[in-house]
Amino acid sequence: MGRGKARVTALDAAAPAVATSARLGRRRMSGYWRRAPTVAAMVLATVGIRAHESIPYQYVLHPAAVIAYIGGFFILLNSSIGVIWRALVDRLTVLLGAYFAWALVTAPFALWPQLALTTVRVAPATAAMVIAVLACRPVRPALSKVVWGFCLAAAVLGFGSLLRARYLIDGAGLRLSTVGLFDPNDLAAVMDIAFPFALGLLLRERGAKRLLAVCLAVLYAVVVVRTASRGGTLALVVGVLVFAFTVRGKSKVLLVVALTIAPIVTWSLAPEPFRARMHTMVDMDQDYNYTLYTGRKQVWERARRYIFEHPVAGVGAGNFPIAEGESAAALGRPTKWSAAHNAYLQAFAELGVVGGAIYLAILVTAASRAWPMWRRRRGAPRDMQRPEYLAALAAFAISAYFLSHAYFYPLFALCAVITLAHRTLVKEAGFARPARHTWSRYTGW
Repeated sequence: MGRGKARVTALDAAAPAVATSARLGRRRMSGYWRRAPTVAAMVLATVGIRAHESIPYQYVLHPAAVIAYIGGFFILLNSSIGVIWRALVDRLTVLLGAYFAWALVTAPFALWPQLALTTVRVAPATAAMVIAVLACRPVRPALSKVVWGFCLAAAVLGFGSLLRARYLIDGAGLRLSTVGLFDPNDLAAVMDIAFPFALGLLLRERGAKRLLAVCLAVLYAVVVVRTASRGGTLALVVGVLVFAFTVRGKSKVLLVVALTIAPIVTWSLAPEPFRARMHTMVDMDQDYNYTLYTGRKQVWERARRYIFEHPVAGVGAGNFPIAEGESAAALGRPTKWSAAHNAYLQAFAELGVVGGAIYLAILVTAASRAWPMWRRRRGAPRDMQRPEYLAALAAFAISAYFLSHAYFYPLFALCAVITLAHRTLVKEAGFARPARHTWSRYTGW
């Protein structure tokens, strides 16, 4: 009895400290708007994924800009100053601000300044999207709502493209495209980014949500096949491998079986344009990318020359085709003004060494935040392992090697979701070391 009384006395003594700690925890988490995740999901769907582009005549209303600005206004109105401040001084927000600010500063020195200014116009909507995501409460329910919004928006874009059946013709046949800004390769890149998220939902969800995750994964794969994008297919494979490498237990066995059967079924059911383009990946000597003046190999060589010729300001945001046109005119050969077909060379060629370095810093920041979530740390809850974030970023990194994605909306949306997930896991599982300095504690740097 004496020991029991002593134990009760100790618990009673510790109760005020526990209550105080709980109040402090609630105070640190206060100031977040309860509906912010819903608004953030809507902004992601329109600005980041551009799901509305499958709707006829949507361009008349400009839904991406309208939802971004109205959603951003309501989040600013209903969130505390501390929440907004932490979103503004986050490393991702600062780097994005520096990236677009540098593009604006170098616009007067561009080959076509008006085109550079037009390219930079995406900055306000992009900033509203990132702040909307970072203003969400860093807890798992809010993160789940944002991720589901991201996945459903990608599904709307993919299904809408299949439903409207807009195809582009190239040498290998018909390729699925959107009716808006995204061409077949861009559409495939969006599906590549979303596919690992569907796999993550498949492993964690139960019941109807798990069935929905399966349908989403199948839809993304079908869209990639219909686009017949070689870079998109390669990026999808890399993303799946990065995801599967860290899965353990029965889930890994089921995933390996599915990944063994899926390629066989996909190849047997794939349309002829897909198989024809995949065959060219093993016969590069006959591919136009290696033989023609407008092929990727020669375009990349000229991109390196533009970097050395314009190392500081670059040729201007969005001005790579203009540089291609001037180069072709100097050689006296009329040809198409090609895009860079490589996001990394595009960033350095259009924005100089400074802009290219900031672009790489954005990717490195996202990777550093996705890495701790790739494998579950000892002592952390099992469902806190989120390999889909690093897998999605790896898929983008591969697709960006073949595409002009220096200002790709889905990339900035992905980086914002990764940052929210990292904040959530830091709060709930202690994935990061305690901040040593006051500035780090409040800024996340």
